Amino acid sequence: GEKAIKAASYHSASKYLECGISFLGTNCWNDSYDLSLGLYSHSVIVQHALGETELMMMRVNTVLEKARSYYDKLDTMYILIQFYSLGAHSLSKSLEQSFLVLEQLGETFPTVLEPSIIGKELLEVKTLLNQYTPKSICEIQPMNNKYKIKAMNFLMGSVITCYQLKSPHHAMLCCRMVRLTLEWGMHENSGFGIGNFAMSFSTAFRDIAEGYMIGKYVQACTTRLTMPQCYWILYGGIKIWKEPMQAILPELLKAYTAGMNESGSITNALSISMLYVYRAFFSGSKLLRLSKETASFMHMYSLYQRQTMRIANTPISNAMAALVGFDDPRMKKYIRGNEDCDQILTKSLAVNEITVAETVIVCKLMVSFIFRDMTKAEKIARKHLPFLDTQQGGPLQFINIYKYFYGGLIAFHLIRSNEHEDPYWLDFGLRAIEKFKAWTSECEWNFQNSYLLLQAEHHFATNDVENAKSMYKLAISSSKDHRFIHEEALSCECASIFYNSLDEEEISKRLVKRAIECYESWGAQEKANALRNSSPLSSTRGPSPPITACSWEDESPRQPASQGRIRRRSDLAAAAILPLGGIPPRQVSGGVVQHIDRQD
Repeated sequence: GEKAIKAASYHSASKYLECGISFLGTNCWNDSYDLSLGLYSHSVIVQHALGETELMMMRVNTVLEKARSYYDKLDTMYILIQFYSLGAHSLSKSLEQSFLVLEQLGETFPTVLEPSIIGKELLEVKTLLNQYTPKSICEIQPMNNKYKIKAMNFLMGSVITCYQLKSPHHAMLCCRMVRLTLEWGMHENSGFGIGNFAMSFSTAFRDIAEGYMIGKYVQACTTRLTMPQCYWILYGGIKIWKEPMQAILPELLKAYTAGMNESGSITNALSISMLYVYRAFFSGSKLLRLSKETASFMHMYSLYQRQTMRIANTPISNAMAALVGFDDPRMKKYIRGNEDCDQILTKSLAVNEITVAETVIVCKLMVSFIFRDMTKAEKIARKHLPFLDTQQGGPLQFINIYKYFYGGLIAFHLIRSNEHEDPYWLDFGLRAIEKFKAWTSECEWNFQNSYLLLQAEHHFATNDVENAKSMYKLAISSSKDHRFIHEEALSCECASIFYNSLDEEEISKRLVKRAIECYESWGAQEKANALRNSSPLSSTRGPSPPITACSWEDESPRQPASQGRIRRRSDLAAAAILPLGGIPPRQVSGGVVQHIDRQD
């Protein structure tokens, strides 16, 4: 059974272990205590991995009843807490139980955390870590204190839960993992702890570069067996701020494969698949291919009873279906069984599962804005963005990027539509620009085009015509150079609306055509059709000429009627705002193919 577990052959392990249990006598916990504990404890691990919840709980109850010491119960309690964290809406219960166990293991934490306490702890741990280099930290002897080894396992699970809940305890927990590593020895979860420390440090002190440097310790600690948990944080949480997003995707798939096939870390592997889907979607990977992969992952979540993972990926799956088209027979197959996102949002907010709630909100903002359903986008933004502004605990997360991107775009639309709009929206838009300015200074490849488009929309909203023209051109060029085909489409479409407001229809027409081509290349056929059908400027067939940063006005005469003044919303009939297509009149109701998209 143990050998089968190490080989990640859980079905075989289950057969061996259950066979062994069947041979135990009625008085086995007295006559053969160690053997009974081993068989039952390992059965708990295996049945959890296989998603056999009923049998797992039977074994859990037996161990908790029969085990002679608290230590003997720890492995089973760890699986039970992990089960809580992966079940639907049980994160808070999982974290509460983890803290109780950690307290028994001598690892206590304050109930209330002030920012000053967190900052002090981060700086102290950073000082300790600076005594080592990435090379020398690997020379630390393995951890051998059995209680500290167990504590590291519970700390890792708690760090993941705090990340999902956006809890400020995240920083304190990963600091403790680093302290235990430096004081007691290297553990298989040490790299994961150091990586989360890097994220917390860079968030608290707004120092992405330093967090990236700390990530080098994680790289040094990574082995084939620890790859899933180390790459989870290294590529999913650290390198995205410094390295091209498209280059990160193959590394995440590599870690997924290692977790499923080699290290036997199914939970970590499936967690990585979630990170992969999010990053592939928002970086513009081909939608049909990614939808197929996502459907395969969703099947795995159901197979292994990882309900929280399935729920977290559903908003992405549903957003892809909206963009490709719900009537596409392939998408009907891929989203079969997906939950309704409104229900997911309601339940997530009820149990304070902020990360899932934020994902639903961001996907709704994105789809509404892309389809130019500005009434819906405005409603979502007004209802949810002020709330999300209050949820700032824990480290900076990937989904935050797109909260600010689409939230900022919608904010500038609100300002443009109403001169007397609430100052909150101007503040939000300007904060979004500042965020992307800082991120662009760290990685132009990932963030520059979004930064430029936000600036263009700001200039459009404030009637700064010449700067708006410049920024739209640069945004389109940057999106193309950095291979974000979906954001090239978005930039072209936003620029077409701007030029149409100046009555420069020839330029606007070319931009609409290019936007349609980009949407189709991305796979967003429903959006491309909506734009083609709604825009009178897209009627001419055939590929559009190349759009360059210097050619628009040279090739199209300026319309004197506009005299460089942007027509505000009050000056325009609704039919003049492009495009008019909305989301299809059905609600967003809601694998694994190896993916290295060379075209993305």
